[in-house]
Amino acid sequence: MRIEFDSQVAGSWNADTETMRFIVHRDNKPILCGVSREALEDRSRKTGLHASALRNLFEQYRDEIERKAAAKIRSREFEPNGTVLIRTTDLNGE
Repeated sequence: MRIEFDSQVAGSWNADTETMRFIVHRDNKPILCGVSREALEDRSRKTGLHASALRNLFEQYRDEIERKAAAKIRSREFEPNGTVLIRTTDLNGE
C-alpha cells in the first residue's frame, strides 16, 4: 500500500464540521482526511481559536497529523463516509 501526502497543498478549514481537511493519496486514489478543532486546540493547549490560527496549528503539527492519518489508513480505520478523522485521542494520546 502506497500512501502519499502533498505538503505543498494547504489544508482547508470546514466550519460546518469544525475540521481542517486535507487529502491523502493511497495507491494514487484520494482519501479525504481531517483533524478536529478539539484535537488541534488540545495539542496546542489553546481554545477558541479562529480558522487562521487553526490553519497555522495544522501546519505546525502536519507531520504528526499525517503520520496518524497514514496509520489509520493502513489499519483501515475509516469513518462511515469513507474519510479519516484525527481526533484528540489520536493526536494527544488521551
